[in-house]
Formats: sequence, C-alpha cells, structure tokens
Amino acid sequence: MRRFLSMMLVFVMLFSVNSYAVGGHKHKHFDMKGVDSWALEEVTKAAQENLVPYELMNDFKKSTTRKEFCILAIKMIEAISGNGIEEFVKNAGKVMPPKGTFKDCDLLEVRAAKALGITDGTSATTFSPDNLLTREQAAKFLTTTAMACGEDVKLSTPNYLDAKQISDWAKPYIGYLESIGVMKGVGGNRFDPKGKYQRQQSFMTIYRLKKHTPKIHKKHNHIDDGKAKHLQLLNKYVPANPLNTDYKITLKGTVEDYTGIRNIKYVVFFKNMGNKILRRVDYYSMDKLEIRSFYYSNEDKTYIYSKTNSFSEPEVLEGEHLMIPRLNGDYFRSIINNVNFQDFEMKVDKLNDKNTLYIAYRPPVSGLSQYWFDLDYRVPVKFVSIPDGGIVKAELERVEREVSESEFDRNTVNR
Repeated sequence: MRRFLSMMLVFVMLFSVNSYAVGGHKHKHFDMKGVDSWALEEVTKAAQENLVPYELMNDFKKSTTRKEFCILAIKMIEAISGNGIEEFVKNAGKVMPPKGTFKDCDLLEVRAAKALGITDGTSATTFSPDNLLTREQAAKFLTTTAMACGEDVKLSTPNYLDAKQISDWAKPYIGYLESIGVMKGVGGNRFDPKGKYQRQQSFMTIYRLKKHTPKIHKKHNHIDDGKAKHLQLLNKYVPANPLNTDYKITLKGTVEDYTGIRNIKYVVFFKNMGNKILRRVDYYSMDKLEIRSFYYSNEDKTYIYSKTNSFSEPEVLEGEHLMIPRLNGDYFRSIINNVNFQDFEMKVDKLNDKNTLYIAYRPPVSGLSQYWFDLDYRVPVKFVSIPDGGIVKAELERVEREVSESEFDRNTVNR
C-alpha cells in the first residue's frame, strides 16, 4: 500500500497545474462585458489565442500601461516562436538584463522587452511601469515588437488631418502600422496621437500584429519546427475560455504493480458557477483507499480529503492539484517548452469514432504517460501512465450532464 501511495503521489505531482505554469496563467472564464462592439471580435480572438493574460481581461476602456504592453508583446513573441522568452532572447543573441536593472519593476517581460529593443527605461534605473501609453507611444512599441520578430519594417510618414499633433519621432512608426493595417485612425482621418491607448485597442493591435507576423525570421531566432507544430495544434484545439458545460465523467481501470492488479475508479465533476468561478471535484477509489479533491478557482486552492483520516482535516494546497489532468493550454505549453521532458507527441487521434487530442510524454521523474483528451469536456477519456514499478490505466465508462451543486460542498465530504 505504501508503494502504491508513493506512486499516486508522483501521479498527483505530475499533473499539478502550478508545477510548470507559464506566468501563472490558467484557463478561466473571459467575461467580455464592457468591450465595445467594434472591438469584440478581435478582442475575443486575442483571448482565444492566449495572447492576453486573464488578469488584464477587465476594464477594457482603461488605458494600457508600459508594463502591460510588455506582457502582451512577450506573450505574442512566445506564441509565434514556440519558445519561452528566455530561450528566445538567448537564441536571438541578446543578453537578458539582470534582476534589479530597474528599481521600480523587476518583471521578466519588462527585462526581456529591454533586451529585444522593444522599449527601454525612463531613466538608467527606472522603468515607470504604471505610466499610461498614448497612441503614438503605442505605435512605437508595436513597431519595435515587429522588429524584434525579425520583420523588415519599412517606415513611412502618415497622412492624417491631425499630423501636426503627432510627434516627429512617432510619425514613421504610425505610418508603418497604418500601411500593414495593424493600427489605424480613430475616424475622420484623424489619429489622435495623444489619446488613450485602451486595453481593448492593445488586444486588437497585438492580435493584428500576430496575424501579420506568422513566424519569426530564422536569421533572428532559431525555431524548433516540431515544438512550433505542437504549439499550433494546442492553440487550435484548446481555447482560452473555460467550458460552460457542466458534467460528471466516470472512468474505470486498473492499477498493476508487484502486488497484483486492483480495480480503480475516477469520478470527475465540473461546474461553471458563473462570475468567473469554476469548481472541479475528483473522487478516486481503489479497494479501501478513497481520495476526494476539491478545487475552487475563486480561491485557487485544492482541498484533498482521504478516507484514511475519516475525511476530516484536508490537506490544503495552493493552486490546482487534481488526480486527472484537464486539457490546460498553459500547462501543456510549459511541458512542450521544458527541455527536461522527453518523447513528447501530440496529434489528433480517433477514439470510438470521435476525434480526441492525443498527448504523450515522458516526465523526468517517471515513465511514459499517454492521454486521449475529449475536446468537448477537456479531460481524458482514456489514459495510460507508467509510474516507477507499475502501470495505471483507465477508460471512460459514462458521461452525465446534470451535476448537483451539493457535489461541490466540502462540508458534506465526511457524511
């Protein structure tokens, strides 16, 4: 039993979303309330392509800060290149500024933006991360981001009625962005250079710039074609928004180790509570062993109860730590970019006449793990995992769409 518990502990650790989370981002519900109708389509696409951190998906008419733009620019570069930003900077032949370069902001994305020439500090030791960008300042940031991707930028002079209000240094950048359709005027042939660069506008322009820049030029950065292919597949089949569909999924299988073969059962409950609150509960049972794990997104904590202590005091872990991994884009993207993982494979595979996303990889602390993810529910409908000294495998038994809220109440776990 102790050996099995050790195996299961490894199993839980492998699929902890926080273990290799990219920037701490998780799949959550994007509420588009407040986005103007003219911006809605492109803001939605930017979110679906994982170009926008969840934390910025609010106050859409608020002005974008210098720090926020750096975050958006770096996410776009990572999405296009298939590399983590530190690897990208290194492959581009640049040097990442050390921590402490700016006294008022030590964010990795800001230091990376400096290394790539996207922006610089407001002094030798300050960045002024919360300063708001004007539209003409944003034009320069967007252009230097394109240049960091190796784009052959052709600067030109814009022809707006308010061109006299545009700073001389900004005119070539504004002309370039207008020529490629990334940043346009505000109507009436005006650009409004000193106007606000709203969040919704920053999401739109980053999305447009990504469309215009489908790849990093190899003369500027090395591209791992296999890695890029996996990332493109992941972006295609794993939207950023969470499910609105509640479900209860039951999987049954076996655990086999040196003690013999035993039956196991997993029951996964999922419910979107609205207002950006998601709940997920996993029940696991084998012989007399029972584990129940509760994850609440509004708390970002997992409560793990075990029958061995009569389901009394739970172990509380920060972040999402559940037995069955969900199809989380950030989690698997981090695995693709992690050089310690081996034998990674991702493809669309038919299972029972239905498309699934097959993902297989070999973590550094265990054997091969294989998953067939249902694209509707984003959980495995079949998996095979090979921890040290055994094999765990299970397949879908049934799916139910009605889920009672009482299933997510931790107060009933020991009743």
